[in-house]
Amino acid sequence: MQSFTNVHLYARTVHQEDVRYVEEALTLLQSYDVNLYYHEDFLKATTDYPSIGELIPTGARFSVRNLSLHPGSIVIALGGDGTMLRVIHLLRGRQIPVLGINLGRLGFLAGVKKTEIREAFNQLMSGQYLVEERTLIGITSKIEIFDNFPYALNEFTIRRLDSSSMINVSLYINDELLNSYWADGLLVSTPTGSTAYSLSCGSPILFPKSGNFVITAVAPHNLSVRPVVISDTLRIKLQVKGRANNFMVTLDSRHAYITREQEITLEKAPFKAQLVYVGSSSFMKRIREKLHWGEDRRN
Repeated sequence: MQSFTNVHLYARTVHQEDVRYVEEALTLLQSYDVNLYYHEDFLKATTDYPSIGELIPTGARFSVRNLSLHPGSIVIALGGDGTMLRVIHLLRGRQIPVLGINLGRLGFLAGVKKTEIREAFNQLMSGQYLVEERTLIGITSKIEIFDNFPYALNEFTIRRLDSSSMINVSLYINDELLNSYWADGLLVSTPTGSTAYSLSCGSPILFPKSGNFVITAVAPHNLSVRPVVISDTLRIKLQVKGRANNFMVTLDSRHAYITREQEITLEKAPFKAQLVYVGSSSFMKRIREKLHWGEDRRN
């Protein structure tokens, strides 16, 4: 396995109750023979905690551009799944692995529990880890939106802006009409995103390497409409109509606005995200634990 000599730390927010875990992570990492770099967002997130600041050398920081200059690099993200998505956005397709320490809630992407940091780092540095490649979905349109990074690890959505009437989205697969959806919105999810918004809309869970996308209507008018799983080699085209003039589109946590008659094309991204998991972690183990499958929680 690849040995990591350059460790880049990222965080967006650090809450008081998590300060001790951040301190533990820094102290442990400084005990290894690695070069440590700190993103400016990490430095801002820890400004109010002098005990963390004492562990960071003066002038320490890194930029996204520096990541491509350091062979043997890994990003360690301290936060929840939203923080992991932010790191993927910052990397802009660079094939640099990311390990997440879950300081958030559910933590499907951030796989290390904050109470297991020491064990996780020991496993990481001794090569007891695996890298899961995750598919992203990309969008193109006549009017550029999300031009700086038009890709999502979880999902793309289109939805109405307010309490106005439903929208109508015509969806084509390789230029053949699948359906004209009357609904509050429509989402197209990657396998990674199948445990996120897609799951809450009643869609199936996809294994990371399944090679599929899942199309799901949000509150469809026609009750016979159900989620559809397709190959990620296919091209999806969307045309949106409705009484309103503007609609919201999202890529993971980012959003933008489009007008009526806008056409959007969705395709698999030409690169993949590299997510790191340590020890005996597996996708099946994670979904059992995160979704509490097989547990009797009545008492």
